[in-house]
Amino acid sequence: MSMKRYLVIFLLILLAFLPQALMTRANDIEVFIVKNQEITVYNGGFVSVKMEIAVNETVPLIDLKLLSKNVQFITVTTPTGELLDYELTEDHLTVYTLGASELIVIYDIPNFADHFLDIWTINFSTPYNSTLILPQGSLVISINAAPVDVRREEGKSVLRLVSGRWEIDYIIITDVQSPIAHISFPLNGSCLRGEVDIKVEVNDENLELAILRVDEVQLGLWTKSGSYVWTLDTSAFKDGAHIIALICEDIAGNTAKDAVRVTIDNTSPLIKITRPEEGEKLNTTSITVKWESHDEISGIARIELQLDQEPWIDVTGKNSLDLVNLYPGDHTIKIKAVDVAGNIAIEKRSFIVEAPITPTLTPTVTPTAIMNYVMVGIIIAVSAIIAILLIAKRR
Repeated sequence: MSMKRYLVIFLLILLAFLPQALMTRANDIEVFIVKNQEITVYNGGFVSVKMEIAVNETVPLIDLKLLSKNVQFITVTTPTGELLDYELTEDHLTVYTLGASELIVIYDIPNFADHFLDIWTINFSTPYNSTLILPQGSLVISINAAPVDVRREEGKSVLRLVSGRWEIDYIIITDVQSPIAHISFPLNGSCLRGEVDIKVEVNDENLELAILRVDEVQLGLWTKSGSYVWTLDTSAFKDGAHIIALICEDIAGNTAKDAVRVTIDNTSPLIKITRPEEGEKLNTTSITVKWESHDEISGIARIELQLDQEPWIDVTGKNSLDLVNLYPGDHTIKIKAVDVAGNIAIEKRSFIVEAPITPTLTPTVTPTAIMNYVMVGIIIAVSAIIAILLIAKRR
């Protein structure tokens, strides 16, 4: 076989496969992406669909698969509100994109969800990932596959679904009664320290969830009615004002909230003895003890003073106290400050009472005193002589 014949055969093979290669490359081009398909179901089975689509600007048109043939009120716009043309063929929608990069498609489907007695069913197939929003008060009781995510939003069941076929049964609970949410402890305005048991009460026969929070920090979550206790470690929060809140929501979307404002204080108060000084020596049996106290968070609740081992004395509201009749020797005073939250600070000071010095008195002899002594001596001597003479006469 000549070289020319080989070349002709190669060219024929190349021409045979080239169109297929070019077609495959064209098919590889991403024409559009459905970023989100939101399917909202209303009471009575009415459905509204909203599709957000990113489009390749180089393509003149795209073909979308709808959920049903029985659609109405179709609108196709750009995000800026520009209307685009489309053609509907059964459950396919052809949109002339005109170089647009983003599209919003909205359409309605009447009576899309069916019901038997109190059970509603929605059944559909879609090539796109979707978010399904069921009516207010809905509760899913059956689903043919596991969704990506299920959550509650304002009493509605919200499901994230992958592409494929879906059949979902749900019921709608009619409930106009709000739940009961009550925080029984701590009380509003309380000062807290250390570990504190928060006591709550939750009640609703259709309770969806109850959440306990401190500010924006979630603590506990319950899904059944009852009385609950949550131990709060206040050291995990900054000292100062905080809000403890209990939020309840039932399946129908009714909500209730109870909240208390508290002050967290894990810092001890300040107490300082300003008199006496440590080790001060006193030559008196009395002293005025002086001190300063302060607590900037919850405030001072009580101040007490103790001398040596004697009972504590309540000196709240004072900043000094007179101690009298102190015996000589070593003494210790303690002052204890307690803030409203119960934090305690103690300051102590030692001092010495020395024995008071008694002055020695030296008698002073004066001329008058000498004359007095002489006269007393003379009187005594004369009295003695007279007595002797009287005795001798009697004999």
